[in-house]
Amino acid sequence: MSQPPGYPPSPEEPPSPEEPQHQPAPQSPPPAVPAAPEAPAAPEPPAAPEPPAAPEAPDTSTAARRRRRTLVITSIVLAVVLLLCGGGGTTAYFLIKRVNGTGTTTPAAAVEGFLAAVFREHDVEKANTFVCAESRNKAALSKKIDELRSFEQKYKSPRYSWPTPSVQSRKDKTATLTVPVKITTADERVAEKRLKFVAVDESGWWVCEVGDAG
Repeated sequence: MSQPPGYPPSPEEPPSPEEPQHQPAPQSPPPAVPAAPEAPAAPEPPAAPEPPAAPEAPDTSTAARRRRRTLVITSIVLAVVLLLCGGGGTTAYFLIKRVNGTGTTTPAAAVEGFLAAVFREHDVEKANTFVCAESRNKAALSKKIDELRSFEQKYKSPRYSWPTPSVQSRKDKTATLTVPVKITTADERVAEKRLKFVAVDESGWWVCEVGDAG
């Protein structure tokens, strides 16, 4: 609408602001219902222990006794096991009927040579040179030294040592000696076992009996 002359023009009315459209509030998802815990599995029943094996009946036959007498190294190997495991003991006895060769000049030398050949050198041929002829058995001695090697593989660098064998008693041509044999491993495990030897003088001294001295 026009204004009369002399009047200022009327300002235009500003356009009314648009009303904001109402936005619906976002709906949060309903809380998840926790799953019911699984029932624990029933424990398996323990396995029944196996019954211990029945001990073998001792063989008291003459052949078995004779077989034990032929292995001069048997008690040595068992004594080595006793050094680390402890307990028990055994003795092997041997009959002396004939001796071949010259032997050693003293009973202590025969025992010293036998110990070194078995424990340090694992030399069957050399060990046999210190054993009386009736007790020599190369095949059996070889087997026992192989067992000794297998035993040593279970420990860290086992080393054997002993003092000079000492004669405890002597009668005619028979001498009894005792030697404490010590085994030491690289992981500082040390044990000691006393062994008893009987040596005979028949054209020189020979080892003919080895046993556990306790």
